Amino acid sequence: MRAVSLVLSTTTLLAAACSPPDEQRAPPCDDAICTIDNDDGSSITVVDATDKEVFHGFDLDTASPDEDEAAWDLRIRRFVIATNSGVSGDGGVETAIVDETAFADVDRAPDDGYFTDRADGDDRDAEVDSPFVSPDGVDDPWYAYDLLNHTLTPKERVYVTRTTEGAAFKILVHGYYADDGEAGHLSFIFQQLP
Repeated sequence: MRAVSLVLSTTTLLAAACSPPDEQRAPPCDDAICTIDNDDGSSITVVDATDKEVFHGFDLDTASPDEDEAAWDLRIRRFVIATNSGVSGDGGVETAIVDETAFADVDRAPDDGYFTDRADGDDRDAEVDSPFVSPDGVDDPWYAYDLLNHTLTPKERVYVTRTTEGAAFKILVHGYYADDGEAGHLSFIFQQLP
């Protein structure tokens, strides 16, 4: 009986250790992509990116799913966020990183410092080097990986993306887990800039 109790206690401890904090969990979503408007003028989008083979396209300009090669701005699969630029598409999307500034404080698009998707370089994965994963070929993804708990935690980093339509949106990756703790439910907050 003591061995069973120890196994159950260890299993419970490991499950708790691998669960993300509640604030990083996505709002409930029954579709592949859901967008919810926030009171401050921003929106939060949740993408069911649990399939390891399927990318889901998203158009920031219409705040909706879009697989049209000319219209999508972001494509998401698991932890990968690709942009419709460079090796990933012909949409001309560019993304800049705005470090050390809160999402609410980003009120205009930077004048320079934009990146596009590049062929995979010398980093830890075999994915396209997008501004969200390996900007300028530097392995510096949107998340911090916790080896002990095997969880991805979004960095406090704002991205500014110029879309296929030329509009600028600020983006903050919010989380990677569903309400039940399942991985692969990437959520991000975004808002158009003037």
